[in-house]
Amino acid sequence: MIVDTEKSIARVVNVLLVDDNEDVAVLVKQYLKDPRIALTVANNGRDGFETFKNGGFDLVLMDIEMPILDGLEATKAIRLWENQKDLEKTPIAALTARTSMETLSEIYAAGCTQYLAKPIAKNVLLQTLGQYSKSSGPVTA
Repeated sequence: MIVDTEKSIARVVNVLLVDDNEDVAVLVKQYLKDPRIALTVANNGRDGFETFKNGGFDLVLMDIEMPILDGLEATKAIRLWENQKDLEKTPIAALTARTSMETLSEIYAAGCTQYLAKPIAKNVLLQTLGQYSKSSGPVTA
């Protein structure tokens, strides 16, 4: 499947990647190498939450298993902060290799909008980005 980001992203999209795995960060940076995508990386949940509060993100890609503060707790902190500030919920896509029903229930209960299975496929990531980029619509093949 070929994704045409030129047609699907009408403006600069701000993405926050929260993941402690440097290989994942390098891969996502490569996938999102486009002047219309501003990618910010945080390497643990605490730093991700603090970075998120400084703001303006269209999408958060949140690893679930991290040191210091895991992705579920970071997501809960983001959702609480958004509620306290009366802000619209930012889409949060959980990144995980674990896809059991129990894990998925925990992901959604924490406040994630969706999940992306690891290893992340480029076309899936770009479709997700198109879906939440507030452009004319989702990315199409």
